[in-house]
Amino acid sequence: MADAAGEPDLSLVVTTFRETSVLAGSLPRIAAAMRALGRRVELVFVDDGSGDGTPAWVEAQLPPLADLSPRLLVHPENRGRGAALATGFRAARGRWCGYLDLDLEVDVAYVADAIAMLERGADVVVGVRTYVPTAPGFDVRTFLSLGYRHLSRAVLHHRLRDTETGFKFFRRESLLALLPHLREAGWFFDTEVMIVHAMAGRRVGELPVEFHRRHDKVSTVKVARDVRRYLAALGRFVVRRPALARALRAPR
Repeated sequence: MADAAGEPDLSLVVTTFRETSVLAGSLPRIAAAMRALGRRVELVFVDDGSGDGTPAWVEAQLPPLADLSPRLLVHPENRGRGAALATGFRAARGRWCGYLDLDLEVDVAYVADAIAMLERGADVVVGVRTYVPTAPGFDVRTFLSLGYRHLSRAVLHHRLRDTETGFKFFRRESLLALLPHLREAGWFFDTEVMIVHAMAGRRVGELPVEFHRRHDKVSTVKVARDVRRYLAALGRFVVRRPALARALRAPR
């Protein structure tokens, strides 16, 4: 439970962009899991320029969460998932910080296991997804996720089993040292942050998690657009990788 007299153990960054319907269902589960950790926890909400009533809605949820030291930061305009997470990480006060997708397709209960891995010496812990079938038929989002996973390995020549998962927890001191090397403001941030950690020789913990696809929400996947954006971001990273490698090897 959070202790106002001291710094938190864990800062959970919760980013929002017009997702009050999803957050309304997941926030009670997130809060319960954070309280069950038996740690000092703070919730850092970052609204990424929703331009609607989302910030006001989040603000109204904060009083019952007072024991979790909640704060709300607002981007005046939409800047992207990576930019919102970076804002939250810079504002975080915990020795550990992290995030998870609000739809909780990876259960929030896994946070306890991630913290245990950080305590054992990992600098970053990422959920490695096993896809649990929840509906019959072809799932384009799962197909794309698996395709991205294999493509990043082939192009970036890494051995990480799953870089794209929206479930990552960090030793904050280590993350902040690498944050200036991260450039992607959009969804490719999920991949970039893992590759940069690996290139810098940080200790990566890979946590097996079950991934339960939710079919009760409207998908934002647009195949042509998302593939194009991912490939463009991947190409940008490949171009700057040699300079990045030199920067990460430079004396601090």
